[in-house]
Amino acid sequence: MISVASFFVGLVSIWIHLEIRIAEINVDLTSLKQDMIVHKADNRKDFELNRTDIGSDTKRS
Repeated sequence: MISVASFFVGLVSIWIHLEIRIAEINVDLTSLKQDMIVHKADNRKDFELNRTDIGSDTKRS
């Protein structure tokens, strides 16, 4: 009886640990998605700035 109870406690412990890790991974994934969105916007601004600079340099020549 004790071995069966300890087996189930072990399973519950493993399940809880996995749920915690999954939650941590989801938080990291959300953070990475937000970073990607911010970097995309920054890259778009830089691209437009470079495009404008190249266009104005070409018109001067």
